[in-house]
Amino acid sequence: SDVSEVPVVLSYIVYSVLYIQVIRLFRKGEIKSVGKGVVLPLLALVGSGMILFGGMQSEHFWLLAPIGLVVMLVAALYAGKKKLGPVGELGRQKKRACGSCHRPFWSVCQSLQTSTHFRQRE
Repeated sequence: SDVSEVPVVLSYIVYSVLYIQVIRLFRKGEIKSVGKGVVLPLLALVGSGMILFGGMQSEHFWLLAPIGLVVMLVAALYAGKKKLGPVGELGRQKKRACGSCHRPFWSVCQSLQTSTHFRQRE
């Protein structure tokens, strides 16, 4: 076991929160499919539980997980204070668009090949 297990386990803790949210969305009726709204998230929770249980066996986890959790808490507080949306600071930047298809740079572009493909858009 090594230190790299800790971020993986912490990631799966965050994923578990997302899986629970998917089940809540199913219960609200926003997700219609039982498979996508209940079965798959439950299977994912079982898998996350295995990762969590395995990671908790490491002495590194108990030493470093609190540090990772503090960093995640500070990031969440910062994001809440700045009222960042789902794209964070991305929404506050000047809009950049693809030089050939004129879609916003965070959307998929068929002709994306180089970084010079984007140009500043006023």
